[in-house]
Amino acid sequence: MRNNAGNWRNFPRSSARRTARCTRASSNAPEISFASRRYIWKTGIQGRNRQPGKSPGFQLFDSRNDFAVFKTLKFDENFLTLSSTFELRHCFVFRHSRASSFSFMHRFYIAPEDWNADALVLRESEVHHARDVLRLEPGERVVVFNGRGHEITAVITKVTREEIQLRKLHQARVPPLRCEITLAQAIPKGKNMDLIVQKAVELGVAKIAPIISDRTIVHLQEKEAVQKKSKWQQAAVEAAKQCGQNWLSMVQRPRKLKEFFATVEAGVSPASNPGMQPTRLPPQERGLDLRLIGSLQSDAVHLKRVLAEYECEHQSRPTSVLMCIGPEGDFTPAELNLARSHGCRPITLGPIILRVETAAIYCLSVLSYELLAEPL
Repeated sequence: MRNNAGNWRNFPRSSARRTARCTRASSNAPEISFASRRYIWKTGIQGRNRQPGKSPGFQLFDSRNDFAVFKTLKFDENFLTLSSTFELRHCFVFRHSRASSFSFMHRFYIAPEDWNADALVLRESEVHHARDVLRLEPGERVVVFNGRGHEITAVITKVTREEIQLRKLHQARVPPLRCEITLAQAIPKGKNMDLIVQKAVELGVAKIAPIISDRTIVHLQEKEAVQKKSKWQQAAVEAAKQCGQNWLSMVQRPRKLKEFFATVEAGVSPASNPGMQPTRLPPQERGLDLRLIGSLQSDAVHLKRVLAEYECEHQSRPTSVLMCIGPEGDFTPAELNLARSHGCRPITLGPIILRVETAAIYCLSVLSYELLAEPL
């Protein structure tokens, strides 16, 4: 019976079944205890999940090792039938009083300039996602955030072709992360930049600066650079919606490494498009406590050592970090010298040469683990 791809109708009658009362499987309490184990509900559905007879895409994860131990086989008005992902000998049928008890609230983004807690409105792509993809209707609850720490649970009051009106139910504010991480990423070829942006958001990066280096295969004209910035910012929005991040990573306009360091040293925020003037940052936001650059050179040291030396010298962890990742073939010697002259310490990523996207995820994972988590 292992690795059987059959659906619930093929489930053998002789197999053992267990039924348990399920009252806590909801968006507010996504855990359930059963057979002395705790399991966590997750869903990856793109669409409504309350239609009887349709599998809502739920998975039950073991809370101890985050392994998907059950998958949905059948969903109706009274029962949710789950089967083991690795063998069909174990089947669990959870009874619930209403199908709506398994509803999950979808997240939507409203830009800070359009944020009005007393008159929340979804527009443009968010309307299409809510109305045409998810088919949400008046009376259903959603979560909206503005990318600056504010989150509101709201109910849909009106759906039109141009907009969706919401009414606030509950408001919360999430404090910023303990460390502001800036990723200066040389643009890789293909669609790898989209993946890097997505994972950077999930790992808590505050700013993403696409870099056009001497060895960058992708060369962008001014108009193309603006279009790419808009595309990558939208990818950041989608990633923040999916991972529950209420502080949105800001993607800057692609530019040369020399220009990037010039804006950092001058204490200015780069303009969002060529027609705008850059704005000067307040003094507390101009500096970067720690500046790093991935390097294949022999004098590069391990990131853990750099963090330990910083903490020993300053008696605290850095609150802002710059992480520079090069393109295929690494930065040129001239670019490495430029970064060194601006205070970047070369770090090694281990004895194995990593792909561009792997190097970015590796560095950001270490920084997120060391600097963003609450101290023990």
